Amino acid sequence: MKIVLQIFLFCTILYGANTQEAKTEGEIKVIHVLSDKSNKYAPEDGSAYLLKLKYISEDFYEGLHFGIGAYANGDTGLTNWEGKNNALGLFSQPKGDTSVVFGELYLRYKNQTTDAIVGRGLLDTPLTKISTTLTPNFYEAVFLKNSLNENISLSLGHINAISFGSQGATDWALVGEQTKTAGAAVPMQSQSINGVEQTKFISIAEAAGGEDTKGMSFIGLEHQLCDLFSYRAWNYTAYDFANTFYMDTSYKTELANAAKLSFGAQLLAQKSIGKNYGNIQNSFFMGGFEAKIADSIKFLSLSVNKSNDAEYFNAWGSDPAYTSSIFSRNVYRRDVWAYKTALGYTLSSKLGFLASFAYYEKSKTIGWGSLAAAKAAYESDLAISYKPIKNLTLKLVSFIKRSEYDGVATGERAEKQMNNISVITSYLF
Repeated sequence: MKIVLQIFLFCTILYGANTQEAKTEGEIKVIHVLSDKSNKYAPEDGSAYLLKLKYISEDFYEGLHFGIGAYANGDTGLTNWEGKNNALGLFSQPKGDTSVVFGELYLRYKNQTTDAIVGRGLLDTPLTKISTTLTPNFYEAVFLKNSLNENISLSLGHINAISFGSQGATDWALVGEQTKTAGAAVPMQSQSINGVEQTKFISIAEAAGGEDTKGMSFIGLEHQLCDLFSYRAWNYTAYDFANTFYMDTSYKTELANAAKLSFGAQLLAQKSIGKNYGNIQNSFFMGGFEAKIADSIKFLSLSVNKSNDAEYFNAWGSDPAYTSSIFSRNVYRRDVWAYKTALGYTLSSKLGFLASFAYYEKSKTIGWGSLAAAKAAYESDLAISYKPIKNLTLKLVSFIKRSEYDGVATGERAEKQMNNISVITSYLF
């Protein structure tokens, strides 16, 4: 609590220096697990908060400004830590102790054609984003984006370090199931005495369980070829680990009834380079296709992905696949067909729901205590969202999942199924 009060004092001082051009912003977010299955796999208890406070300065030289953002995460006080299988992915420290990270601390220059950032913060590229987390992953990086013309932009940058957010523990054990394919290639400190510390900036090598490295460099091209068609191509080189290429395309058209029909295609390819790659399979390839029809109040999408007989070494928080769901990213494993359908409906300006179902064929990847997969996996997600006032959102969410490693172990850890119901509250200020 002392740390949280210090952050409030810090941001209050910044707010006092506010001007018409400078701005402050914040968020209070709480996730509370109501129930889950009674087994040693499902996270049946957890209640966590996130407090975000951010200050963006006014320009002190034509387009040049700085930003600083503090993120505090911990137990709301409602988590039962005795005799429970807790939702460790809600917390950045063992036992829900309060953690604070200055995840955003950057200098930024921006004009009509150029966007340059140096420092720490969120990194908006296809392979540096995982959407489902309380405290995000942050990156220490240099990033430059330049618009060559109104239709083409070129991006390049270098990442020196990463800070795993609260989702890190889940990406390793629950989503990744110890396969090194779901955004974290090493356990967190909350799971292992040899684990890495969350909300602390560590090197690209340490995050991957390897030796020293020069970090990760990337380059990206985005091209709006015409009103209907666009594509993106990005290449990432993690020195002495892997070279990863990602590309996707989008085609959009309008139907007679004002609905919009869109098609997307993607591919992800990775090859090992250097001594630190470990025992992960190289020459990974994943392709995908998605079709979506939408109007102003509803949408329906169908998607499919296929991976080859290799594994995606996913150590630095990446999840571009169409068929990923909240707790399942199985298409990054060996030889998987994955399918997903999603439906969204806005009932009113305050009420809406989103539902999805994903099915993943059994992979060849070894996980969960060096055991092979036993069956196909699936996940069904449902979220009902209510927005009573402008900045307040309440969500009731349900996650039903069966792991492909369900039944492969013995004893109390054999059943690996979830039937989770949680409440998420978010207030922006």
